[in-house]
Amino acid sequence: MKKTLKRLTAVLMALMMAFTLIACGADPAPSDEGGDSENANVSASGNLVMGTGGVSGTWYPVGGAICGAMTSGSMNVTVQSSGGGVENARTLLQGERDLGTIGADVTYYAYSGVGDFEGTDGSSLRVLFAFCPSQAHLAVRADANVNCFSDLKGMNCGVGATGSGDELLFRTILNLLGMTYDDVNESMTSIAEQATAFKDRRLDSMWSVVSAPNSGFLDVASQANIKLVPISGEERDTVLKQCTFLSATTLPASTYSFMTEDLETLVMNTEMVCTTNLTNEQVYTIMENMFANITDIQNTHPSMANFTIESAWNNGEHPIPMHDGAIQWFADHGFSK
Repeated sequence: MKKTLKRLTAVLMALMMAFTLIACGADPAPSDEGGDSENANVSASGNLVMGTGGVSGTWYPVGGAICGAMTSGSMNVTVQSSGGGVENARTLLQGERDLGTIGADVTYYAYSGVGDFEGTDGSSLRVLFAFCPSQAHLAVRADANVNCFSDLKGMNCGVGATGSGDELLFRTILNLLGMTYDDVNESMTSIAEQATAFKDRRLDSMWSVVSAPNSGFLDVASQANIKLVPISGEERDTVLKQCTFLSATTLPASTYSFMTEDLETLVMNTEMVCTTNLTNEQVYTIMENMFANITDIQNTHPSMANFTIESAWNNGEHPIPMHDGAIQWFADHGFSK
């Protein structure tokens, strides 16, 4: 009798456990994109941090406007200045920031683990949208005998801050044209520092890939006679063959008061980048908030005047995969591949 009661009790307990599991249900498996909150860098309160660029560049003020537009309700996005795209990519991958403005070139390098990112696993990086097309600016004194990139040989050249996309692209172009830093005297400094050194004649050239018009070049032009050097012809073709994230463009002579003719150069988009730590819901929310306040962004800088949902979508063409939350937002607003 006792054995029978024990068996009955065991059966009843097993049935109760089974019913409990059915009633509660199993926890859903986290999706590949936007992991669970225990592993994500982002807190449930939606306090996000965006890395941009130097305070005298374009990314910082534009990024600040984007952060302001993204901030609404329980979602708060804070702007931070940084050394630029390379730093932003690294801090994203290290979980120190949640969003970052990164040039299309560095976005590709970081995701693919090539160049300065060799050995780095960047597969968690994702794009939200494209914005702020940036043109290559190579400035020298107006009387300098420099008419192409290769003419920089032997000169004191500002190349961009350490850890910036500017520096990486300058070095890449040098290498593609058969040169290295052995052929120039490079100064790894920000555009603001380059401007000061150029005015003091400690630098012969300034370099930055920024949205025109840029305050750093305007500042120098107010105190020195300068010209922008074209990247065109064979040099341009050599670079474009290897750097598919770049395109050819022409800056109108009206862009800067010191320009006397149109300038052939290179252009690439800036990408707003995050990692899969951001959930689909978080991404959808910041996209919804941002485009609800798009006018504030369009008024920030001339390069953003034509910023629209369509330009942000960019035909779905980006150097790395888009975040699923962004894909869903664009699809809900009529844009999909």
